[in-house]
Amino acid sequence: MRTMARFVFVVAVIAVLYLMQVHQVAAQVQTQRDPATAPDTQALGRTFGPVTAVEIGAGFTFSCARFSNGGVKCWGANDSGQLGLGDPDMRGERALQMGDNLPYVNLGTGRKAKKIAVGKFSVCAILDTNALKCWGQNDFGQLGLGDMNNRGDEPNEMGDTLPIVNLGTGLTAKSISLGDGFACAILDTNAVKCW
Repeated sequence: MRTMARFVFVVAVIAVLYLMQVHQVAAQVQTQRDPATAPDTQALGRTFGPVTAVEIGAGFTFSCARFSNGGVKCWGANDSGQLGLGDPDMRGERALQMGDNLPYVNLGTGRKAKKIAVGKFSVCAILDTNALKCWGQNDFGQLGLGDMNNRGDEPNEMGDTLPIVNLGTGLTAKSISLGDGFACAILDTNAVKCW
């Protein structure tokens, strides 16, 4: 088990380094062509320019990275929607699925991630509004949404449609950690909640 986790982590790190290199090359090429039309590197949905990985997490058979523009990308196995792309299709096992071709997770209109946490088959993100959104496997209610339905494995489950985790009136998460079928958050009050 530990060997598999280390292998997945190493593969995730290699993939992020590759993504960062692709992004840098694309930005250099675009800027060399015409600096006046160089892309807005802060806009979500763009994967080139000085956008770098700032956080990475590895689940059982998938990985996610949070980038300096607040975007999140996930790759690997996706049977529970843990990649957050609205389908159960794996990403990264075929040519042309990574780099610019790997879409960002839709966190909602204008939303960016401040932190991510990756569990065995689920992911949570603390957004720029300090709200918490989670997707992927939910067989034990680990997404904190009051049901046991997976999120992210079907169309129209992500973005503005994905509910915010209700941590209590006026409460937000400062930190989040996921395990195998559960999640815990440190709230802005320094209290801890787990589900």
